[in-house]
Amino acid sequence: MDGALARVRLSAAGFVMLLEIHREPPPTQEVLAARLSLGAGTVSEQLQRLAGSGLVRRNRARRGGAHAGLPPGGGAHAVPPAPVATLTARGVGVLSRAEEIAVRVERAWARRLAGREDPRSKGPIVGLRRWLTNSRAALAAQTAADG
Repeated sequence: MDGALARVRLSAAGFVMLLEIHREPPPTQEVLAARLSLGAGTVSEQLQRLAGSGLVRRNRARRGGAHAGLPPGGGAHAVPPAPVATLTARGVGVLSRAEEIAVRVERAWARRLAGREDPRSKGPIVGLRRWLTNSRAALAAQTAADG
């Protein structure tokens, strides 16, 4: 997957992070880290890479904390928090192309496996795209390898 996504200068880890930010922009790095089962430092490094590539815009004021979302002075009315990161127009375009690539890779792997005699070999690969977006352990291992 990393090889295929290299066409859009994105790793599998970056792809999954863009998907998560696009799906529901997280209010803090800590929330994003929890969603992806990653450490805050790993998320920060990945966000820095994505921001450096012009794919996300970071809101550095939204790193978290006990009073996130409260107005200055600690008033009773919560202010909707700005997300820690949002996709730029370029990021949306790259994510769209990356999703197309991921689907093509998934289909190619499924076609290769469909010719095998062992019926157990078909199931695990058919949901590759879903697996990429949900498999936090795989993302953590990939991100650690990238670091």
